[in-house]
Amino acid sequence: MVSIHTFEMKIALRKSEQKQILKKLNVPPNKQSWTEHRYNNIGIQIILYKGKKKKFIYLKYIINPKRSFDGKDYLNLLEPRKENITILWDAIKQTWAEIGCGIPFERFYLSRLDFTCDIHLKAEELVTEYIRLLGKSILLPSAKRFSVTGIHHDTDITEDTKTELQKNCCKFGITACEDIQCYNKIFELKNENLPVPEYIENEDAHILRIELQIHKTKRISELLQDFQIHSKPIEEQFSYFMEHADFFLLSRLEKLYMPGRYHKKQSIEVFIKGSYKIRAKTRERIWTLVEHCNKNITLGRCLELDKQNGSANKRLKALECLSRLHISPVCIQKDLKGYDELPDIFELVEHRPEHTVYK
Repeated sequence: MVSIHTFEMKIALRKSEQKQILKKLNVPPNKQSWTEHRYNNIGIQIILYKGKKKKFIYLKYIINPKRSFDGKDYLNLLEPRKENITILWDAIKQTWAEIGCGIPFERFYLSRLDFTCDIHLKAEELVTEYIRLLGKSILLPSAKRFSVTGIHHDTDITEDTKTELQKNCCKFGITACEDIQCYNKIFELKNENLPVPEYIENEDAHILRIELQIHKTKRISELLQDFQIHSKPIEEQFSYFMEHADFFLLSRLEKLYMPGRYHKKQSIEVFIKGSYKIRAKTRERIWTLVEHCNKNITLGRCLELDKQNGSANKRLKALECLSRLHISPVCIQKDLKGYDELPDIFELVEHRPEHTVYK
């Protein structure tokens, strides 16, 4: 199941409206910005703040849909069914009826959407290995960042802690409006001192979270126009995104990853060098690609360097050949015991029944 784990909506306020709301929330007179926690128990946080341009004042809702049904559930995703979405928006509108001072709800607009999929794996080492594999096989040439929501770097971070963070999360900026991140969800909960469900502890379950975060109104507006839902009420816009969350996540992943299962390096070497269906020159190029992208760079960075050197077309042909064979050039670490082959990201997201365990 793919769903929306977190979303945000905003409204621009006039100065007089800001004063009304501050008074309604019993905010001290000297405060111009405010974070309201009264609805935290239903997964709603409200923030009042000044925009970058001082004449604008915004009120923002940050909403975790699942926690609107179970305030203590920081782990699971809300099933994207119409009845769930209706109940969620009834709750949101009720909070605005209580604090909105009669300001029209219709002025709110969506400003963030997190399309999310949780993959349940058998072992902790599988989660961290997938984070490494997905970090290395991404086609983006940009630098990897290890600060994921809820898994933070402090300025005085120790090397040991940094190593642990790097094992448990990776995040890439796709554009100025979008990020892709994958991380160890149970590690994040423990890192933030949030409750881990008892069944997770009892079953010794491990969760890889894959998340596409669209965090700019500009990009969301483009999507609203593309799918011709820009004139619909905000709750109907959200419902469309929620019900088609799998499409939005997968269509972005298709631009970021080549299809292909992960193998041990030795297995790829035996297959490629022993395959007479592949021309000798192509076999050589494939093996060079495998060698290069398993060093300290991503597959995307590897291709970018080839482009700068004028050899991108040859490398792309080698990559396409591997992809047709459904093999990724990024290899499983040799010290991962018992796993000589692993599904790619598309198999994980598309064909995952609830609580999938890969053996």
